[in-house]
Amino acid sequence: MMRRVLRAWLWMALAVLSLCPAAHAAACELSFPPAIEARGGSLALNGQGWRIVSPWGIRAYAAALYQPSITAEPSEALRLGRPWAIEMVYCRDAPVAAIRDAWLKSLRANCVADCVLDGTATETFLATLRDARPWARWRFTFDGQRTDIREDQIERGAVAGTAFARALLGTWIGEAPPTVELRRALLGRK
Repeated sequence: MMRRVLRAWLWMALAVLSLCPAAHAAACELSFPPAIEARGGSLALNGQGWRIVSPWGIRAYAAALYQPSITAEPSEALRLGRPWAIEMVYCRDAPVAAIRDAWLKSLRANCVADCVLDGTATETFLATLRDARPWARWRFTFDGQRTDIREDQIERGAVAGTAFARALLGTWIGEAPPTVELRRALLGRK
């Protein structure tokens, strides 16, 4: 009887440990370069962090924000016309339907005040997205006029306009970020 109870506790402990962040860390380390080259010049690493999706610390992706100059102020980072790049590395699989749904909700939640979410730009962006797989590296780069979207160095598309770029960057550092911790990390405020 005691062996059965002990064995049950051991299996439960192993199940809980498998949900820990360390179990997913190999696919999701913060390993972003201090600067990247983008059309129009060099962008410096502003901040980096994880998108945590559960109370157990399971990571969905790692992200890094690059800008021409480092700032901790979201209003400065979101200033129209200012170049930026976000790099994401997925930690786990996710179906494209769920990814598109999450992006659309986030774009709508962060498009406030003087923001107008262009339907054509949004549909163009959503069409570039694919199923997420561990280690997939996505980069969204805004050069002041358009946002280029790349997956593992493969160009997936581009969306013209500063308004969409501001709304897209707002999904990470705007009024309704995925998590406050990720927003703070991307703004270098840990």
